[in-house]
Amino acid sequence: MQKALTQMNVQLANVIGDLSGLTEQAIVRAIVAGERDSQELTALCHPRTHASHEEVAKSLEGDWRVRQRRRRRTTREMPPRYR
Repeated sequence: MQKALTQMNVQLANVIGDLSGLTEQAIVRAIVAGERDSQELTALCHPRTHASHEEVAKSLEGDWRVRQRRRRRTTREMPPRYR
């Protein structure tokens, strides 16, 4: 999953340390569902997230190619031990 985000130039891991946390999972699910607005995605941040909303929004600027979204959706559907 992180590889696909990096290829899309979405640098969420640089702002949110725990990629398996509530905020990351909520944002990734929204991206897979088709959400692209960084303000809408930022609204999904858990209140205890250390990064500011501006930092998270900036990290979500990327290249939203369809191929990468499909790859991530496939990765999310795999059982956890194969990711």
